[in-house]
Amino acid sequence: MARGKEVTGQCRLCGFVRPLTKEHIPPQSALVSRNLRLWVYRGDAALDGGPAKQYQGGFSERVLCEECNNFCGREYVNDFADWSRWGIRMLRRTSRPPDTLHAENIRPLRVIKQIVAMMLASSPAYFGEAHPELRRFVLAIDARGLSPRYRVYTYFSPGLTGRSTGPTKVWEHDSLLAQSVEIAQPPFGYVLLFDGLIRDRRPTEITWFARCAADETRDITMPLAALPVLEAFPLDWRNQREMRTTVLENLYTEAGHPQPREAAEAYVATEERG
Repeated sequence: MARGKEVTGQCRLCGFVRPLTKEHIPPQSALVSRNLRLWVYRGDAALDGGPAKQYQGGFSERVLCEECNNFCGREYVNDFADWSRWGIRMLRRTSRPPDTLHAENIRPLRVIKQIVAMMLASSPAYFGEAHPELRRFVLAIDARGLSPRYRVYTYFSPGLTGRSTGPTKVWEHDSLLAQSVEIAQPPFGYVLLFDGLIRDRRPTEITWFARCAADETRDITMPLAALPVLEAFPLDWRNQREMRTTVLENLYTEAGHPQPREAAEAYVATEERG
């Protein structure tokens, strides 16, 4: 249990009001390096223009009671750390981001239970209250499967900027496109999608992990994209060039340019040529 001033509140996992312990998200044993300093964009504060907050060795919050923290540490964290180390190896193997993940002797059910636990831990308590199925899925070791409304995706997160969105709604032209929770820190980013869809096809769905048995092991080889995480916006994997083009397109649109997208792309191309 973490030392320091005791904080009492609602545990994000079991829902009971108890003294809370510090939960590292993701677990420190799954980090590329405990000395890695990350800029992490956190939810509404960042979306409203607030700066990213810097954390060393991942970020942490007092959100789980000691019983739930110890339970996840005992049942899921080691498997999640093994899974993460394969991602770290893949990122370090070449100078260019990989496009395939290979991992051996993985227990997929325990990995995805830790991912869902992280989604609950990084979200306000009301999220767990609204999604009791997710709490039950994590707390029952042998529980298998998620209802069709839930989907889990992953991708390589190779940069030094992380993201933790909490539960968010993604809109497109005044229509609700998706509701999601996203966490990204090297080596992986994860998306829990509920009641919606992802238009970007680059993240790889791993919801099938939840159908495996608790002690079932798999060797996994699957395509996996490396995606940049440069902003707080959920499901936003634009690179620097794409973000620059979008800014210019908006400026050209406001100025009444007849072809704002084409003008923005031409301007960025000119900048790149020097």
